[in-house]
Amino acid sequence: MRHYSTRKSSFRCIMPGSSDRRGNQSFLPQIEQLETRQLLATVTVTTVADDLTPNDGTVSLREAITAMNAGNDLGDPDITAQAPGTFGANDTINFNIPSAGVHTLAVTSAEPTITKPITINGYSQPGASVNTQANADNAVILIQLDGAGAGAGTDGLTLGTGSAGSTIRGLDIANFAGNGIVVQSNGNFIVGNFVGVDPSGTTRAPNGTFPNSGDGIRIVNASNNQIGSANAADRNIASGNAIWHPCTGHSNQSGDRQYHPG
Repeated sequence: MRHYSTRKSSFRCIMPGSSDRRGNQSFLPQIEQLETRQLLATVTVTTVADDLTPNDGTVSLREAITAMNAGNDLGDPDITAQAPGTFGANDTINFNIPSAGVHTLAVTSAEPTITKPITINGYSQPGASVNTQANADNAVILIQLDGAGAGAGTDGLTLGTGSAGSTIRGLDIANFAGNGIVVQSNGNFIVGNFVGVDPSGTTRAPNGTFPNSGDGIRIVNASNNQIGSANAADRNIASGNAIWHPCTGHSNQSGDRQYHPG
C-alpha cells in the first residue's frame, strides 16, 4: 500500500514542444495541478500498560484504539509526538514496545469496542514474523492480550458497528472470560492470530467460561468476514477455547469465509 503525506497541492511541469521559424525546438512549461493526498494515521503502541493516561511518555493499546475511534490524537502529547498523520478510515495501530521477547498486555477491563475501520498489526512489533510453513505454523507472535484480570464476561477485542473492513493480525488473545474476538460488522479480516493458546501456539490458554461463553472468534449478525486465508501467513491458530474454537456464526450472516490448512 502506498501512502502519500503531502496536504498541500502539488504541481508538475509539462514541457510541450514548439518550433521557431528555423526549426529550433523550444519548450514552454505548463503547470498541471495534482490531486491532494494525505497520509493515513498510524499510532504506535509503546507500552504493555493498560491505561488511558495522557502525557506519561508512552502510548497504550487502549489509548490507540480510543484515538482511532475519536478520529484524533486525543490531545495527548505522546500521540501527537508520533506525527500520526490524518485520522480517517483504514488507519493503523502498530507496536514498538522496547525489549525483546513476548510482550503481555494484562488487560484490566474491556478494551474499547472498535467503531471505525482500522488495522491492528501485531506483526509490526520488532522480531515478530508471519507463518511460512504449509502444514505447520512457525509464526512468531510477540504481542499477547491476556484477559485473566479483565473481569467476568469480558471479550478480547470487539469489532462493533462502524468497523467494517478492519483487519486484526499478529496477536495472541488468551484467558478472557468471554470470547477472544467478537465480530459485529461486515467485511473484516482476522488473519495470522493465536486465539485460546499461548504465544508459542502449543499451550492451552482458553477464552471463555464453560458452558456459557468462550468462542475463539465469534461472528454476530455480520457478513462477508474472512477468518484466515489460503495464504500460510494468514493462518490462525484458534484452539482450546471453552465452547468453540475457531468461529461461531449467528443469524443474518452470509458470505463469511473460514480457512483451514489442507
